[in-house]
Amino acid sequence: MNNTSYTYTDAPGIYLINNQRNNSKDCYNFGNYSVFKTGKLSEKAEDQNWAIFFDGLLFRDYTSPQTDSEYILDKFSISENIQDVLGLEGFYNLIIIHKSGSKGYIFSDALSSRPQYLYSNDTDFGTSPTPYFFSKLGLNFSLNRTNALEVIRFLHNGYDRTLVNEISRILPGKYYEFDGKGNFETYPYIDFSQKIDTEITEEKAVDWMYEICKRPMESVLKHPKLKHMDVHLPLTAGLDSRHLLGQVIELGKTPKRLWHVQIDEKDFLPVQKMSKELGIQLESPSLFELDFKKNIRRWLERSAGLVNFHQFYLLNISDQEAIGFNGQLMDKFLGLAPVTTIKNTSNSLVEQKWAKKYSRTAIMNSLFSDYKELNHILFDLHSKFLHTINGEDWYKMAIYEFHYKSLHYTGVTDTMTSDEYFCFSPGSSIDALRFIQTVPYSIGGSKKIRLKTLKKYFPQIGKFPDTDGIPLTEKKLRPRKSTPPIRKNLLPFIQWVFSGFKGDPAINTEHEWLRKSQFLKQIHRKIVFEGLIFNEHILNQIAAKRSWYTHQAGGFQAWTLMSLLTIEMSYRVLVKQQSIDDAINWLFE
Repeated sequence: MNNTSYTYTDAPGIYLINNQRNNSKDCYNFGNYSVFKTGKLSEKAEDQNWAIFFDGLLFRDYTSPQTDSEYILDKFSISENIQDVLGLEGFYNLIIIHKSGSKGYIFSDALSSRPQYLYSNDTDFGTSPTPYFFSKLGLNFSLNRTNALEVIRFLHNGYDRTLVNEISRILPGKYYEFDGKGNFETYPYIDFSQKIDTEITEEKAVDWMYEICKRPMESVLKHPKLKHMDVHLPLTAGLDSRHLLGQVIELGKTPKRLWHVQIDEKDFLPVQKMSKELGIQLESPSLFELDFKKNIRRWLERSAGLVNFHQFYLLNISDQEAIGFNGQLMDKFLGLAPVTTIKNTSNSLVEQKWAKKYSRTAIMNSLFSDYKELNHILFDLHSKFLHTINGEDWYKMAIYEFHYKSLHYTGVTDTMTSDEYFCFSPGSSIDALRFIQTVPYSIGGSKKIRLKTLKKYFPQIGKFPDTDGIPLTEKKLRPRKSTPPIRKNLLPFIQWVFSGFKGDPAINTEHEWLRKSQFLKQIHRKIVFEGLIFNEHILNQIAAKRSWYTHQAGGFQAWTLMSLLTIEMSYRVLVKQQSIDDAINWLFE
């Protein structure tokens, strides 16, 4: 183990690493391991034999002075059986370690709502809420080319995979048992199989959905360390944030501020109307007014580039502490609505998913000299996992997407701001999993129960129009139509050609704002023309330049360029061990 000393400045959470001989008063040594915690929601409890390090919160009423870590220790110490504390309801990460350092456990809440990473090679073992922590220790990393192709193809990695071989993401429904020498085994504690309950009625499903969101939000608002904070709520014209707004108002904690980044006027106008009529302050900067440099620094500090930078605009970094809630997994688990529409074809589920790619095959084939071999490996990984899921086809796809996009893309943004903005996802509770496992699709599919819940419990919020100008309480939801991204953008391109090449060919698509941003234009060009991943012949630069020029000419290459940015910055701060300052200074030269 490298004996580099470190001073913690990054993500709140819990950490374990081989003993570093660190003199920090917050560092506890157990055998060969150092364990420490930092942040408002991090705790420690211990008895004669065991120590517990906890970050997050449990779903409790908090009428007892007992802390969450003390509560867990009491349950565990009765028989010292890990099964007694697995699956506790809440949003958290947890380390339980024997004081001798000879044995321990690492796991998250059932759906891994708060990202936690493992580092493992032949000599080192550790866990951290941010991969950058391992880089600061001077540990070694190697880029995984198959996983790099996965990011280019889907914008994100899947399952426990990341861009580097040595780091993996803690998985939902699994616990990790380790010994004193850094050896570990992974064991499941959640069964993700579908278990349809035919006795669930529409009325029962509506009331159950209401409770699923209410209980975790109530626990957050009553938490002793959070209850004094104001609520700052991200809001769009959609169903997720609408439900959360109604619930938080009902709980007596009307938001002090609504937050909306202006990208599409159709999405902004309903938000503006809600803010005005409810009398709640709205902060709504344009996408182009955001502090891009500040956001990219936070993205690197919290993810080391292992999370795609595409949704950087969601980073609500503030110097004012506040509570927030988001709609992560509400569509998928409470709306029974996988993103990929299942079609009645002879193609397998994975083949249907494979058709929805975010980069053209010609570009991917040119970027990777060994594309066919890597693509075959990747296809087998996805296919193998899909075959482990038991249930109807739509259910299999929802659980598959949860273990892929939800873990590595949409579900990690808010925890990047968790030392100022404490944001939680009610749809990421274990009850949300039970909902999708048991509610028949005929009852709750295509978000039907979600809309009925809004109508029954929050009609005052449902009355506001959506992007089509129709109040949600009057709207009839239809099954989502999923179209491959490239095909979806074909019509605007054709219209652009017949207009005589006037305006932007990608009008009203995210490609338009991605191309209009001078910040993104600058850094995308920097990556393509000067990136280490090309200079060191990891990817083909000619193919990347073709993508860049196609993007500038109006082609749909924005996602490819975002993924190249993600891979380049991860390669710099992990594999090449550049400091974040050096990586950012290079990017903005």
